[in-house]
Amino acid sequence: MKKYYFLALVFFAVNTSASGYLSTGNNTSISWINIEPAVIRIAFSDSEKLNPDNCDSLGAVLMTNETEYDKAIYSTLLAAMLSGKKVRLYGSGCLAGWGTTYPKLKAVYVYN
Repeated sequence: MKKYYFLALVFFAVNTSASGYLSTGNNTSISWINIEPAVIRIAFSDSEKLNPDNCDSLGAVLMTNETEYDKAIYSTLLAAMLSGKKVRLYGSGCLAGWGTTYPKLKAVYVYN
């Protein structure tokens, strides 16, 4: 029984981010994208920006530029921005950058 309590404690300690939508609906526009060697910063317009993980800044979201998945999200965001499509953003956790923390982008939904 002690093993189960230990596993539950480890799972809880590792899985503390709230995760959730960063924009209120499927009507968000991407304002600008800034790509740097390690991270990509994306600003978006929404009447109410959500912050499920209580990151310091809501002015933009950050994502890494390390995996093929990250590159696919970046390509999707860029295509949505250039074609004027609306998006809905999903985040999990916070990433540090420029002296503050931003929501970490994990998924993007593109709408017509």
